Amino acid sequence: MASVVYIESPAGVGYSYSTDGNITTNDDQTSLENYVAVKQFFTTFPQFRHHATFIMGESYGGVYVPTLTARIVDGQKEFPINLKGMALGNGYVNEKLNIDTSIRYAYGHGIIDEKTWNTLEKDCCKGCIDSCDFTQVRAIISYIFHSWVSNGCLATLTRFGCKGQDPVDLDSGDSIRNPFETHYYDKIRSSVVYYPISQKVIIVTNEKI
Repeated sequence: MASVVYIESPAGVGYSYSTDGNITTNDDQTSLENYVAVKQFFTTFPQFRHHATFIMGESYGGVYVPTLTARIVDGQKEFPINLKGMALGNGYVNEKLNIDTSIRYAYGHGIIDEKTWNTLEKDCCKGCIDSCDFTQVRAIISYIFHSWVSNGCLATLTRFGCKGQDPVDLDSGDSIRNPFETHYYDKIRSSVVYYPISQKVIIVTNEKI
C-alpha cells in the first residue's frame, strides 16, 4: 500500500493559489517552495517520515521533479528523508528537443498534413527537413501548435473536434481561467470541466524568461 501526496505547483496551477494574488515565480523558487512543502508534510505527519519516498511528476515536472529531488538530497543532513528515487512521465526536460520532436511527432501521427510539412521543408528547412532546427522557425511552429490546440483533442490526438472522448477539450478548456468555477459544455461527456493548466501562470512565466 502506498500513500500519495499531490502538490499543485507553482501557485496558480490547479487549485493552488497565492494569498496576495502574485503568481510570479521561477524554477528555483518553485523547487524551494516544493521542498518546504515536503518538509512541512513530514513535520505534520511524522509517522510517514521514514517511509520510502519517491518524487514523481509529468510534463513540466521534468524540471520540477529533478530540482526538488536535488534539494532533498542536499538537505539530508538537516532534514533526513528516506528518498528512494524519482520518476518522470512524458517529462519536459529540454526545450529544443521538445519543439523538434513535437513537430516530427505531429507529422508522423497525422496532426499536421502533408502540405504543411512540405512548406516546412521548402521554406523553413532549406529543403532538408532531416537536419532542420525547428527552434529557429518559431513563427510557423507557433502557428502549427496553435492550429493543433484549436482543432485537436489532447488525449486522443485527433484533428476533429472532441465529442466526449476525453474530459479535457482544448477548444473549451483554453477559456477556463478559474478552477473554482464550474463550466458546462454540451459536447463533453462530463458536465464539469477542469483544465489542469493555468494560462495565467504560463504567461507570467514566459514574461520572466
